[in-house]
Amino acid sequence: MGVSNTALGYGFFQLALHVLPARALPATSGWIAGYTVGTCWSFYWNRRWTFRSTTAPIAGQAARFVTLQAVLGLLSAAAIGLTVDHLGFPATLTWVCVTAVITVVNFLLSRHWAFRQKSA
Repeated sequence: MGVSNTALGYGFFQLALHVLPARALPATSGWIAGYTVGTCWSFYWNRRWTFRSTTAPIAGQAARFVTLQAVLGLLSAAAIGLTVDHLGFPATLTWVCVTAVITVVNFLLSRHWAFRQKSA
């Protein structure tokens, strides 16, 4: 799951870097596009496979998951935009660093909040 999600996000990120003009903030735009596609992919597979949470109501999980992804996505886009588009840091290295931190935070909050199981 994580590898395919990361590949999708990175693919959209690189596409934006090579297609969008500099005035369109390609790193920020690429991050947002990749993160959005990855969120949809991730919800399905996290619910079904990672956390095996198919018996809990989907609406509550989806709301928590989308909220989590929106917050993490905004924080990530801000970090990428600031460091790459405005400060000129290397795009790929910055993407790897931001993705590593967000992945850990996302997993922990998904496990303990978004896809939590009710105690019996």
